[in-house]
Amino acid sequence: MTEPSVPDAPDEPAGAGERPVSTDEPEDTDEPLLDGPYRVLESTRDRAEWLFIDPAGDPTYVPHEGHGALDERVRGLRPGYRVDAAFDWTGDEPRLESLDVLEGSLFAFVPHADPVFEAAQSCWETARREGQAMNSRVTYTTDGDPAGVVYTFADQPGQRDLFSEFRDGVKPLDPLVDRLAQGEDPPFEAFVLDPDGPYVVVYLVVEKDGMVADTVRDTYDLPRPDEPLLGAPGEGGDEGVESGPTTPTPEAPDAPRADSEGDDDTMDDDGFDLGDAVDDLPDGDG
Repeated sequence: MTEPSVPDAPDEPAGAGERPVSTDEPEDTDEPLLDGPYRVLESTRDRAEWLFIDPAGDPTYVPHEGHGALDERVRGLRPGYRVDAAFDWTGDEPRLESLDVLEGSLFAFVPHADPVFEAAQSCWETARREGQAMNSRVTYTTDGDPAGVVYTFADQPGQRDLFSEFRDGVKPLDPLVDRLAQGEDPPFEAFVLDPDGPYVVVYLVVEKDGMVADTVRDTYDLPRPDEPLLGAPGEGGDEGVESGPTTPTPEAPDAPRADSEGDDDTMDDDGFDLGDAVDDLPDGDG
């Protein structure tokens, strides 16, 4: 297993904001600029619907019902899935004509997260000491295998609510997930924590359904969702889950162990300044 790496500033997706305009269609259209793939998030509006985020960060709200034979598949989606979908835009709401799960990562968002595990707290302290807006570090299992990557982002009171922006897709998590996927095979689990301190934590766990992910879920009372589209953990879909490395017992909130070398390093291997990364992540509004 190769060591997960910290992210470069994400490039603008090829063709983002550009869509050929047919002479048979008006330029003013409610259709999204890109056709996918989409990252699925849970809508925070008071409606039974999913939020699909396309590669440009543009949102599409998808009701749980109204898709005919696809209704059961739509209800079986989970936050974090990456899907391929085709829409019928002729009605008042988008109607799915096809839906395929490309990747079964899981995202979870935890407001008022307490306690914060040691690796995240230390990562934030390093960022604060060095005046950085963002910091990251690799965490390891007790066997010395990479468990994931933890990121801390300085909160910006009165300017923006980063936790809400991650949860609502305004700041997509995909640049971080995609960088992890350069060295590890998805699906992953992503946990976004909003602690009492002036920062937000994003913890990307390499092994979905593994003991590290279960430790985080037990710590923050996050029951593992059933996944009817992928089957039981380790079965079906794109899971391919194998028995993972041993980790501390789920009762320990600080189970992920930080790298003991380079804890104060806020530069990645390519020399990218992590302190600027929060501003480089693409906004959902462009």
